[in-house]
Amino acid sequence: MAESVIVYDKEYEAAAAAVIRYGASLSQMIERYLSSLQIIVTAGICDHALDEKLNALADQVAQLQNPIRDVVDATAKLCTDYVQSIDEADRFLA
Repeated sequence: MAESVIVYDKEYEAAAAAVIRYGASLSQMIERYLSSLQIIVTAGICDHALDEKLNALADQVAQLQNPIRDVVDATAKLCTDYVQSIDEADRFLA
């Protein structure tokens, strides 16, 4: 007789939710960081070279947002798809 495999899909649903929350938190941190950089550049920097470097840094930080969002979306989708595949596979139990 084949062994049964028990999958606790609630854990995967919780993992997807946690990844989404973490991604939102990272996005908010990046937004606050960029806002702080912009304040520093506009209000406190007199040196043109430093101003250019801070603007370049802000551009690089801003470029992190889409990859972070992509990773979060892909991870959440994997968790959700896994739960759906398990649900389909164990329909006969209902």
